[in-house]
Amino acid sequence: MGSSLSRREFIKRLAAGSGAVVFGSGILFDPLRSIRGNNSLIYVSENGTVYQNVDKVIELMGGIENFIGKDDIVIIKPNCQWWNQGTTNVSAIRRFIELVLNINGFRGEIIVAENNQRSNYNSRGWTVENEINYDPDARNLNELISLFNGLGYENVTKYHLLSSDKGGRVVSGPEEGDGYVHTNIEYSFEDRATIMTYPIFTSSYSGITIDFKNGAWKDGDYIDKKIKFINFSVLNHHYLGATCAVKNHLGVVDLPGDDEGRNEFGQFPDGHYNFHSILTRGMGGAIGKFFNTIRFPDLNIIAAEWVGWGSRVDPEMAIRAKRILASTDPVALDFWATKYILYPLTPEDFEDKEYHHPENDYGHLWKYLYMCNSQGIGTMKEEEMTVYKFDFGSGINNNYTVRSGCISVAQNYPNPFQSSTVVSYELTKGKIVYICIFDSVGRVVRRLVNGRYMASGPHATLWNGTDDNGNHLPAGIYILKIIAGGDSCSIKLLLY
Repeated sequence: MGSSLSRREFIKRLAAGSGAVVFGSGILFDPLRSIRGNNSLIYVSENGTVYQNVDKVIELMGGIENFIGKDDIVIIKPNCQWWNQGTTNVSAIRRFIELVLNINGFRGEIIVAENNQRSNYNSRGWTVENEINYDPDARNLNELISLFNGLGYENVTKYHLLSSDKGGRVVSGPEEGDGYVHTNIEYSFEDRATIMTYPIFTSSYSGITIDFKNGAWKDGDYIDKKIKFINFSVLNHHYLGATCAVKNHLGVVDLPGDDEGRNEFGQFPDGHYNFHSILTRGMGGAIGKFFNTIRFPDLNIIAAEWVGWGSRVDPEMAIRAKRILASTDPVALDFWATKYILYPLTPEDFEDKEYHHPENDYGHLWKYLYMCNSQGIGTMKEEEMTVYKFDFGSGINNNYTVRSGCISVAQNYPNPFQSSTVVSYELTKGKIVYICIFDSVGRVVRRLVNGRYMASGPHATLWNGTDDNGNHLPAGIYILKIIAGGDSCSIKLLLY
C-alpha cells in the first residue's frame, strides 16, 4: 500500500510530549474546534488521583459546560468487554458523571451503554469484581449505576446494546423500537465489504429513544434534545496492536458472529462482514466511514490509570500509569497515547512490544490508524498535534508545557503576575524566532523578539506587562505566541 506516512518519515517527526493551545492569528482559544484543520489538541493530566486527573483534563478543555448542556442526553461508551485493566476505570467514569450532574441546573440524563459482543451481555466489565481499575464504592459498572441511583440520581442509567444475532433486533428506525439499523452505506477493503450499522435504544428514565445517527425521538417524532457521545476507552495491548479510542467503537456497531465477532463467523446474513472481521486495516477504514456517515464522538477520553501491556485481564501484565487523556481527535489521541504511554511502559522483553508503536508501519496499530485517517479523520502527523499537559507529580502549580514542532514552552512564572513574568522555552533546532503578545481581541500589543536567530537549546524571555510604547496594559488574559520557522505555539498569561 502506497503511503506518505512511512515508518522512516514518522521517525523523523520528533515533536510531541506535553503542550497547550495553538492560537491562529487573532483567533482565541476554542477547545472543541474541528480536527479537520491543521492542528489537533490533546489534553493530558498525570500523577494525580483519578478524580484529580479527570477534573484537570476537563478544566484544560474549558470546563464541563463547554461541551455538555443542561438538557443534553449524555451517552457514555465504556469498554466492558473485559475486566481489570481491560475495562474503563470505574472511578474515571464516576468522576465524569459527577461533573455532568454538577452542572448548574442540569436537567438531562446520562446513559452508560455498550455492546460487549457477548451473548451474556450483562457480564464481564459490568459484573466482575475488578482487582484493579475499580472505584472504592463500586467494583464494576453495574455497581456504579446502582451507586448513583441509591444517591437519588434516577437520571443515570445503563443500556446493553445487543448484536442482531444475540437477542437484538434489526429495525429500520425508532418507530420500530430498539435494535440495530442496517444501512445501505458500504465500505469495502480488498475482497471484503461491510455495512454501516447503528443502535437505537430507549432510556429507562425518560422514555426517550436514542437514534444514534439522527437524534432523540419520542411520541412518534424527533425532539429538540441534543445527544452528546462520550467515547470513554482504555489503553491496552491487543493482538491488533492496541485497544484505545478508535477501536472502542466496535462496542457501538452491530457485531454478529461468534462471541469474538471474528474471522469467518463475523458476517451478516447477506454476506457482509462486520467491522471486526473485515481485516485489520479494513477495520480502521470502516470506523472512519462510520465517523463520516453515522456519528462522530463529541469527546474521546482514554482512562490510562492502569495500562495493560501484555494482557487485558491479568493484573501481573499491567502497570499503573496514572494518566487521563482527552481529545476530539481519536486518531491523534491513540497515536500519542500508544507512542508515549503504552509503548514506553511495555517491557523490552515482551515479544509484541514493537506492535505497540504507532510508527511501525508493519504493525496492526499503524495500519488501522492509517486507514481511519485515510477517511479524513484526524491526524497521524505530530507536527499537527499540540498536547496540553498537567503533571501533579511536579508539585508546581500551572505546570503546563507547550510542545509543537521544534518548540517547547513552559508556562510563564509567576502566573498570574503583576509586574513581570518569565517565559522559558527550548528549540530543538536553530530557527528565526518571533515572540509576540496578543490581547483578548487578537491585536499584537508587544513584540518581545522580532525575527532574531536563536540557536537550539533553552532560552527565556521576560515581559513586564507593557506594550511596544512602554505603556502598562490593563489587567486581563493575554496570549504569548512563539513562531520558529514553520512551527508555532502559544500560552495564556494572566496580568492582574
